[in-house]
Amino acid sequence: TFADTYLREAHACYLRWGAEGKAEQLERIRPGLVPLRVPPFSATVTTRQEQFDGMTAVKASQAVSREIVREKVVETLMRVAIEYAGAERGWLISTREAPAIEADAVIGSRGIDVAIRGSVPVGPEAPIPMSIINYIRRTPETIVLQDASSGDHPFSDDPVFAGKGRRSALALPILLQTDLIAILYLENNLLSGAFTSDKIGMLELLAAQAAISMENARLYSGLRQEIEQRREAESALRSTQREIEQVIDNTTAVIYVKDTAGRYLMINRRYQEVFHAAKQEILGKTDYDFHPAPLADTYRANDLNVLDAGRALEYEEITAQDDGLHTYVSLKFPLYNPEGKVYAVCGISTDITERKRSETAERFLSEANAILASSLEYETTLKYVTGLIVPAFADLCFFDVQGKDGGFRRVAWLHGDPDRRRWFDEGRTFVVPRIGTTAPPPDFPEARGEFVPYVTESWMEAAATGPEDLRLMRDLGLRSLISVPMATSKRPLGTLTMCTDARSGRRLTAREWRLAQEVAQRAALAIENAELYRRSREEIDRRQKTEEEILRLNEILEERVVERTAELHSA
Repeated sequence: TFADTYLREAHACYLRWGAEGKAEQLERIRPGLVPLRVPPFSATVTTRQEQFDGMTAVKASQAVSREIVREKVVETLMRVAIEYAGAERGWLISTREAPAIEADAVIGSRGIDVAIRGSVPVGPEAPIPMSIINYIRRTPETIVLQDASSGDHPFSDDPVFAGKGRRSALALPILLQTDLIAILYLENNLLSGAFTSDKIGMLELLAAQAAISMENARLYSGLRQEIEQRREAESALRSTQREIEQVIDNTTAVIYVKDTAGRYLMINRRYQEVFHAAKQEILGKTDYDFHPAPLADTYRANDLNVLDAGRALEYEEITAQDDGLHTYVSLKFPLYNPEGKVYAVCGISTDITERKRSETAERFLSEANAILASSLEYETTLKYVTGLIVPAFADLCFFDVQGKDGGFRRVAWLHGDPDRRRWFDEGRTFVVPRIGTTAPPPDFPEARGEFVPYVTESWMEAAATGPEDLRLMRDLGLRSLISVPMATSKRPLGTLTMCTDARSGRRLTAREWRLAQEVAQRAALAIENAELYRRSREEIDRRQKTEEEILRLNEILEERVVERTAELHSA
């Protein structure tokens, strides 16, 4: 009601003005409406003797502070809180994430029974008033209900207080500095006003100590776990050094160690296999001795970053291999000598080329499919598709559409090099030999098309239809080529051609062949749909014109009938 609101505001104003007597009077008159005022806890606790027994509080606080294991801290807190507050039962609710019951306690026939729950979400069936819990999470304040069943308090609508039998209730925030880490909720359903100010003061002292003890327990647990892991690692390292050496030499990852100047100190067997170099040819040299300068610059910069950071860092690195560029995930970390000084960088590089290519291919097909389905203007959509293929999979891509006369018309093309792209814009082009002169990859024996993983001078001479074709192929520096038909079950519709050149050093593989087959099939469907739409529109237009002509003739006929009828009447 409005009166209740004004009373709460008056209570807050009295506290701000220092009118302690008036505030206490309101608390006594309306205990359910105005929360019982509890002096805030600080590092230095000064309390009156009549509020609570100082020695009792110190002993209770010491009992909590002695524990360094979180479960023991929680159990001791619950026992002490139940005993000294005179509560029947209580719960400890963790609030770091969603509210969860960490422990509950109840007075049984043999004393206080405490159950450690770990982290049980507070469900709707839990006997805990969530309205109070949520209120404290928003504004970490102590809530005291002298008679919860009276309905004369702000939380009376909570389902927990719907029935009779709820009397005294106390919800106490447990704060670590300003962070709310838990809520202690206590009940005494035998007595109204069971939680007096002196008990609450003692419980606040306990809550402050419990917050510190919980944090210390967390730090201790983490430290103990770290120490145990370190001991296990050192023991395993001493007992399995020979096994580790065998693993290093038999793993599929590339492993190496370089000193702070970038000179190789160690490489594993896989490194030698990938780069076709013996160990004695690599040790003592740097990346600049056998990698292209741009790649070597990247490797060196990453190594220096690890040395500067003094910790493990992860990079994606590109390296040139026989079949083109490969992508590696490289985990690099510093190595320390017994004096604690960094003397080398160790790298563990895993080839993720297949995964990257698969992810790129799946993303490409999804985007290409969306583009091809976005419009019936297939020439426009095919131009967008070339922009997806270049430069992700090829250096050059073009689409040739076959007309009704059997001739081919180039409707879309793109080259990754703007200068070479202009050659095609200006009309320079070459014609790929029609399907069937080379075999498809072994994995796709039934597929049709041209797959030329190694374009040679003799192939270009045989494929060129004239001097201009041959000159353009040479100028482009063709390295590999794929050309697949775009066709439906009824007729061929054109071809899709993908090429790589000497500029990038890449070669097309069976993976790109499979991708080209997929794209060509979807492009053929797009072209066929466009043709069907065009023909349907033409048929609709033709019918519309026919209907208009019929209507016109009907009008003429009706006019002549009217004229003839008039002539007969006049005769």
